[in-house]
Amino acid sequence: LFLILCLFGPGHVKVERSIDINASADLVKTKLGDYKFFHGSWSPWTEKDPGMKTTYTGEAGKEGHSIAWESEKDEVGHGSMTYNGIHGDSVMHTLHFEGQGDASIYHVVAANDKGSKVTWVMENDVDFLFRGMMLFMNMDAMVGPDFEKGLNKLKSAIESLPAETSGANFDIHE
Repeated sequence: LFLILCLFGPGHVKVERSIDINASADLVKTKLGDYKFFHGSWSPWTEKDPGMKTTYTGEAGKEGHSIAWESEKDEVGHGSMTYNGIHGDSVMHTLHFEGQGDASIYHVVAANDKGSKVTWVMENDVDFLFRGMMLFMNMDAMVGPDFEKGLNKLKSAIESLPAETSGANFDIHE
């Protein structure tokens, strides 16, 4: 019976949510590559366990930058996320949950008349023997609300940053 369920279970899972942010696409992409900003300002999981142990490696915005976390709370768990760089309009990450494997995480950042539209996407292929279980798990319902909460916090965090300057020098004359 289990193998029959695996035949009918989904081979691919995708969850995505979007929000408009009143900031340039370049600024948003820069902030999405900074895991200290993620953990401290907009991660929906930090709120679930503010005392989780986190470690960072590498330089923010550089390929290989990563965050690892350990939490005793089941909804947070143990895992890591690694920054894989910017490819076109997408900021790429690899998410690893201990005992569950890897998933692709990316943020599509597109300029619009409000500043930027940010779409947070998680997708991964499901191994054959896990497909039966996936018939009874709604990943969109499980992860989607966290993505919505995180995107709302990202919007608030970025829009409350000090205004960008052009880098121009000004002479003040009286």
